[in-house]
Amino acid sequence: MSENDTQKAVLSPGEDKALLSLLQAGSIREASKQAGISEAQIYRYLKEKEFIAAYRQARRESLEVAIRKLEGLTGEAIDTLRKIMNNTGNTASQRAGAAKTILEFAFKIQDQDLLQRFEALEESLKNGNGAKTAGNG
Repeated sequence: MSENDTQKAVLSPGEDKALLSLLQAGSIREASKQAGISEAQIYRYLKEKEFIAAYRQARRESLEVAIRKLEGLTGEAIDTLRKIMNNTGNTASQRAGAAKTILEFAFKIQDQDLLQRFEALEESLKNGNGAKTAGNG
């Protein structure tokens, strides 16, 4: 691959089939059957630097798509939990469960924010910019 794996590798048609099958199948054996390629050939592809880089890039892209889809459902999920929590027809246990889930989610978001801030501070300290980041400069 080239700089930072940002350019797509040019794969053979067989490698393309193998790559797609590996992304969709649960195992190399399944990918082999799906692609119509021997398991041995897929293992050979997996030893090639460019194929591995293309496979990793495709997995990252696939994960990013899944995350975007989940993010799109977050609002609906929160609305559903809010409705459960506020519905006096639900049992106390159901309402408390919804409230607990909302609070846990809020705390996780806060934890993630703190982690990102900590990592930025740590990076700044490594680069010798600690005084400015810490608010002293």
